[in-house]
Amino acid sequence: RVIITDIFSSAREKQGQISSQDLVFEIKKNKSQVKFIGDPSESSEQVFSKILEFLKDSLEPPAVVIFMGAGDIYKLAYLLKNEFQNDKQN
Repeated sequence: RVIITDIFSSAREKQGQISSQDLVFEIKKNKSQVKFIGDPSESSEQVFSKILEFLKDSLEPPAVVIFMGAGDIYKLAYLLKNEFQNDKQN
């Protein structure tokens, strides 16, 4: 499964040439499961919360989750790790 969130350009770029929806469309052409989660009006914490809920509902151990992106996407990895550690302790 692939989860795509909003794409934001960096300060070095004048204008992006590809959108999140473009990525979703191209991935679906290869018959892969892809889900778009995000909204430009939401904070990263709100989007991370939605992604975390989706992953909790859909992951079955053992699983591999790869996070790719810029900015604070690394925070999502820590949230997921903490969530599964808390579940394991309960």
